[in-house]
Amino acid sequence: MKKVSFSEKLTEIKYYEYTQEEIIEEKKGKNWNETVDLIFREYTKPYLEGGCNNNWFILEKRLQLLDEPNWLLIGQHWNRLYPGMKRYEELNQFVRVYISKNMDDESDSESESESDNDGASDGASDGASDNIT
Repeated sequence: MKKVSFSEKLTEIKYYEYTQEEIIEEKKGKNWNETVDLIFREYTKPYLEGGCNNNWFILEKRLQLLDEPNWLLIGQHWNRLYPGMKRYEELNQFVRVYISKNMDDESDSESESESDNDGASDGASDGASDNIT
C-alpha cells in the first residue's frame, strides 16, 4: 500500500511505502493482538489463572493498560455479551451531559432571579427615600 501526500508545491508528490505490519497496525491499532487475547482467551478464564473470570470491569482495567487496543473488537464483544445495552462509559457520558446541561439551566435561572431581586430592591429603596423627603 502506498500513501500519497502533496508538498507545498502541487507538482511535487511524495510516496511512502508501508510494510504489511504497519498497514494492519494502522487499521486495527498497536495492541490488537493483546486485545484479541484478552477478549477471546482470557475473559472466560478464572481470575486465579490470570483471566478475567467473565468480569467486564476486570477486562476494562486490563484493556486500559494497553496503549492502543482495538476498540472495534471491544465493542463487538460487549454487544455479544449484552445485546442492545449501552456501555457504562456511554451511560456515564449521557448522565454527565444531562446533569451539566441542567446545572447550567439552573445557574442561569438563579442568576436571572438574583439580578431581578437586586433591581427590585434598588428601585424599592429609591422610591422609599423619595417618599420620605
